[in-house]
Amino acid sequence: VVVAAGSGAPLRGADLRIDGGPDRGAPTRWTVTDDRGRYEFGDLRPGRYILTASKTGYVTLGYGQRRPAESGRPVEVSGTGPLEHVDFVLPRGGVIVARVTDPFGEPVQAVQVHAHQVTFVDGVRLLQPVVASPSNITDDRGEIRLFGLAPGEYFVAARPTNRLRPGGAGLRWHQPVSAE
Repeated sequence: VVVAAGSGAPLRGADLRIDGGPDRGAPTRWTVTDDRGRYEFGDLRPGRYILTASKTGYVTLGYGQRRPAESGRPVEVSGTGPLEHVDFVLPRGGVIVARVTDPFGEPVQAVQVHAHQVTFVDGVRLLQPVVASPSNITDDRGEIRLFGLAPGEYFVAARPTNRLRPGGAGLRWHQPVSAE
């Protein structure tokens, strides 16, 4: 089952993705939870699989992840019967709302906005991009909502896209961009 963290309420319509198994290059399979948060993948051959659960408004987690920064665990399918209690508890996702303006305070559309988070890899501090919303381009008001973020601190960066007309009303590459 897939449930919401805190309330334990079943999450209807959560997407589940399964990759791996004994066949290299096997296509990814998807399913969706029912009204009680239940899901099922049938006809799996014995092997190791990576299972991920996601739902709009919640943090996407791999099986075995307790916190978003951790790695998940593979699911071992033995073929001796159904594998039960492969459950997920999804926490609510956070949202960053940004407004990008030009040097005159006017909104700028078609600017890419990315959230980054500090991580440590082999003891080295790195700024890593975080995948958030499906679209990361500002609208006609110069605004963007980055949603589904895990709790934590983020750095936000904005840069013009190639959709901007050179010399037009939009932002030029050499002009500074600010996110509020």
